[in-house]
Amino acid sequence: MEPIRTQYEKYGVENFYLNQGKNYRNPHEEGIIEGIKEGNRIWNFDLRRILDLACGSGEATLVFQDIGCKSITATDPFTGKAFKERVGFDCLSFSFEDIIEGVFDKERFTLIVCSFAMHLLDKSKLMILTSKLAFISDFLLILTPHKRPIIKSQWKSWFLIGEFVNKKRVRVRYYSSLFLTQNFDQFLAQNHSNIIQNSNSLKTTNEKILQSKKISKKLKEPKITKKEKKQQKKMIKLKEKLNQKSKEKLKEKPRKKK
Repeated sequence: MEPIRTQYEKYGVENFYLNQGKNYRNPHEEGIIEGIKEGNRIWNFDLRRILDLACGSGEATLVFQDIGCKSITATDPFTGKAFKERVGFDCLSFSFEDIIEGVFDKERFTLIVCSFAMHLLDKSKLMILTSKLAFISDFLLILTPHKRPIIKSQWKSWFLIGEFVNKKRVRVRYYSSLFLTQNFDQFLAQNHSNIIQNSNSLKTTNEKILQSKKISKKLKEPKITKKEKKQQKKMIKLKEKLNQKSKEKLKEKPRKKK
């Protein structure tokens, strides 16, 4: 099997996940497990409400469940079937672009985790995305195979608490939000009645996005009738005949004497 990086280069990131999302498994899962557990030992994560961003087939969600988290919201636009098969519940299908557009603006989490995904985001969108995330979570945990993504201090959205690279060469970075003026307990006290309403609206929005994606696929891939298929075949045969005739005429032309 080809390495994922090679497949990214060959098919493009989005096309790779569109084709492989159902069966996706992160080959760096051991490094992700070790990274999260080691990070928890160092920083003692607040596990009350977690958002698993670009959740894949549930690698991070399973680790957080194992270390005691009971409230996890997961989202990935490509790997929903693989996630449900492993974890046992549905994930949302929101992308980075959906988050930039504000789909989680009314939500609040104690921790957002993003493993092996944010380094693939276009640099022009990184500042907007990370700023959005800083308004909805107290902390951010990023696991990456690169030095990317780099959240710059001049953006004034996240403060880097610490980082390490484990034996599996997974880089783990832990940030604290600079945007939130209200801690999670205060938010819960003031917005308790809105939390259920927000989660229901998220499900509705998710269903609408899924439906629009299905419609766009149908528009991109229109159904061809039997008559149209026959016409296409006839046209192909005609073109082949014309090409053959033109080749024969070229052969028949006498060569000019020098």
